[in-house]
Amino acid sequence: MSPIKRLFLASSVALFSAFSFAQEGYVSDSVYTYLHTGPSAKFRILGSINAGSKITIVEQSEDKKYTKIIDSKGREGWIMSEFVSTQESLKHRYDALESRLNSQLASNEDLSRESSSVKKQVSALQSRIDSLTGELAQAKSDVTAAQDKLKGEDEEIKIQWFTRGGIMVFASFLVGVIVCSLFSRKKKRSSW
Repeated sequence: MSPIKRLFLASSVALFSAFSFAQEGYVSDSVYTYLHTGPSAKFRILGSINAGSKITIVEQSEDKKYTKIIDSKGREGWIMSEFVSTQESLKHRYDALESRLNSQLASNEDLSRESSSVKKQVSALQSRIDSLTGELAQAKSDVTAAQDKLKGEDEEIKIQWFTRGGIMVFASFLVGVIVCSLFSRKKKRSSW
């Protein structure tokens, strides 16, 4: 194979591996690091990157000591691999958690207002239940009194009917005795 083809093949593999390696990452939280033009501290400094900054990892050097990255400003350069992390930085996690906390606090305030409203409704309903319970107790008392009165009147009516029936029987008996005695006297007189 000719040296030109080998060079072309090697550069194609290197270029392809650089593009296939790209992944999201972060600068470690406890550092402030410099971005270099090459994979060593001997290369010119392009600028600095703050701890927790979001970066795109492009490739690593052969000795794995430096990592080629693209920062949030679009600058491409090299930083020490020990300062690169694939885990989300504390700064980003803190911002996300703070956002979630604010959302939860707002939600809690809404729930607190709803809870207060529900408590007022429950209190009003409990008051209504107490009122209806009092009315029910009064109605039961009225029904019991009416049943007792009806029972007493029923006994009175039975006594009145019994008394009137007894008077009628006695009166009928007297009328029968009187009528019989009148007829028997007439028979006795006529027989003389």
